[in-house]
Amino acid sequence: MYIVRFFFLLGINPDRSYPTIELEFPSYKYQIATLSPRNGLAMQAQTKSEQLLRSCAFQDDLEETGENVIQLDFYNWLRSIEFELTEQSRVELWDRRYECMRVPESLPRWLKCVKWSNRDDVLEAYKIVENWPTKNIDPLMTALELLDVDYPDPFVRFSAVRLLDTRI
Repeated sequence: MYIVRFFFLLGINPDRSYPTIELEFPSYKYQIATLSPRNGLAMQAQTKSEQLLRSCAFQDDLEETGENVIQLDFYNWLRSIEFELTEQSRVELWDRRYECMRVPESLPRWLKCVKWSNRDDVLEAYKIVENWPTKNIDPLMTALELLDVDYPDPFVRFSAVRLLDTRI
């Protein structure tokens, strides 16, 4: 049986309109390990996805032939104002994550498809965020979007601040 204690830590939370709740458990059955983005990335063995990431060519223009027309439609969908994220589109975005890198301004949209409860997906997301091309994006808008409450992950927030630092 666990005893749960609630504390209101007003000194830590500067926004007093939202209380902070701390849960304290007397002991754990298993050791708890937290994921550090850098250590997690270093621990990962080179996988097929990492090889794909390295070989992903960021072409400026694609020839309008067969398969590339489908890719262009996908890129236009990523850029569209009417972009709507359904469960099916989440799966598609995750499956086509390396193609999403060809549309640099789609980073915030792509991050919404990450399953943050899955450790392997989080490590994959960290690798992709670290290698995401930032040359042709509006750093202020992208960084502000990544600092929104929709993206609570510390590594994503750090990447947003780093993006601002490099552009200011």
